[in-house]
Amino acid sequence: MPRLIGLVAAIVVAAATIAQGRVTLAQATQGFELVGANDLGARGMNAGLAIAGDCAYVGSRSADQGTLILDLSDPTAPSVAGEIPSNPGSTEREVRAVADRHLLIVLNYWLDPTAGGPNSLDLYDITDCTAPIFRARVDFGDAMPHEFFLWRDPSSQRRNRLLAYVTMWGHAPNLRVVDVSDPARPVEVTSWDAAPVTGIASRIHSLTVAPNGRRAYIADWDTGLMVLDTTALARNRGDLTPALLTPPDHWLTFPGGDLHSAVYMPGKALVVTTQEIYGPGTCPYGELHVVDVHDPAAPVPIGSFGIEENDPAKCPSTAGLDGAFTTHNPLVVGDLAFVTWYAGGVRAVDLSDPAHPSEVGAFLPQPLPAVAADDWTLGSYPVRMWSYPIIRNGLIYVVDIRNGLFVLKYTGKGASTVGDIAWAEGNAT
Repeated sequence: MPRLIGLVAAIVVAAATIAQGRVTLAQATQGFELVGANDLGARGMNAGLAIAGDCAYVGSRSADQGTLILDLSDPTAPSVAGEIPSNPGSTEREVRAVADRHLLIVLNYWLDPTAGGPNSLDLYDITDCTAPIFRARVDFGDAMPHEFFLWRDPSSQRRNRLLAYVTMWGHAPNLRVVDVSDPARPVEVTSWDAAPVTGIASRIHSLTVAPNGRRAYIADWDTGLMVLDTTALARNRGDLTPALLTPPDHWLTFPGGDLHSAVYMPGKALVVTTQEIYGPGTCPYGELHVVDVHDPAAPVPIGSFGIEENDPAKCPSTAGLDGAFTTHNPLVVGDLAFVTWYAGGVRAVDLSDPAHPSEVGAFLPQPLPAVAADDWTLGSYPVRMWSYPIIRNGLIYVVDIRNGLFVLKYTGKGASTVGDIAWAEGNAT
């Protein structure tokens, strides 16, 4: 309890300025205003976030919780409007929505293989966003999907084409591409795995695809950042199998490994990466890196950023906080990255000088006194900011595993530009 009280006090008496580079916890609520929140019934174990129109969908890390549906018509008071039932034994971990296609996709994977739940993508019609109607399932059998990126074909000739790039994170083939253009009849169109090409097994955690669809930027948990040529998939012609552009001797790794995300910055040939490093004995935890990918055969790291708890010199004191102070999901808009940082909350990072990223905002929620279920692998520190942030009509929506949904207004550097953004998300084009 003293740690919880100390955190709340740190939030209340946040310092007036933010230093460049590393930021202390006492400085951790700056550059954001809290607009609204919902504790999601204090259920805990919350996961991915999707938004379509005035509805939000929040997945779960648990095997016995469903996907919650929220009404966002008043962003100052989001309210729970329903729930997609759970698939016993499986976690409804990731969700994506395409509002104008009235489509919601829920990714399921086993936590308890004996319970009969699926490893799947489940597709729903959300014409009425508060009442999803099941349309189809992409069943991966015994292979567990982990995340997926939703790429929308920008070609006027293929206007309705929609591909889900699904990472299997250790189940070969490690990347599956599913055409979900017709939600009633999804079909896997190709796959890729490093082993047949390089002899090195891949364990892809996440990826992003360039807006034109011709490159995929792969975050492999073990072997680092690599780039695939996905031109054939973008054009929907010929052999659709992606081709590796980065030879194994140029796969980019960082100290500590555990590469989580690789988010492409359109028009700049840069990628923002995060590492998901946490747990006893793993300090220093994961940081953010900026990588030059002008030459996809040889990605080059050019900058990095971490909060104070990522400083190796602080490990003795940080370890005592018993929290997961590690990067997770980044949303990049222009020269700003909004990054969920688990125990570090949400961080706004200025990338205008990509060699020297600096912090321009941070938000930590006031923790709930208690939740029905919690993930103690993340430690006892009561903040677990997790989802990809989504910008909707100038406001930032984000989910904390333990503490629920938060609606934020960004007030730091570049706030007027962010306030004019109608829509932005990090795991879809």
